[in-house]
Amino acid sequence: MLRLALICLVALLVAAFVTKPSDADVDRLLRERLAAQIEDGAGIDPTNSGGQLLLGLCKSNRAACVDLLRQFVSLDVEDELFYTRIEARWPGRDTVTCIGALTRVACPAFLQD
Repeated sequence: MLRLALICLVALLVAAFVTKPSDADVDRLLRERLAAQIEDGAGIDPTNSGGQLLLGLCKSNRAACVDLLRQFVSLDVEDELFYTRIEARWPGRDTVTCIGALTRVACPAFLQD
């Protein structure tokens, strides 16, 4: 039984090492998240006509808008042995800390400031 548990643990560590997200994966995930925020309305108040105009322009050319917004997000990606640590900073907002492992990125509340 102990041998089976040890084999499972080693297999999990190998899988974590092989499947942790790279810098390019993190950037792609950020761009996908920005595009989803644009599609969802980005939290802009429907009564804010200026914000709605900008949102409409972003929806008409989503790729260009995502490229523009991406320039404002600062990413620090630290490649650890079994996971990737990601810190994202947006001007005027708190830093968001995330962990990437096993092809997933999670931003648990206990890592936030």
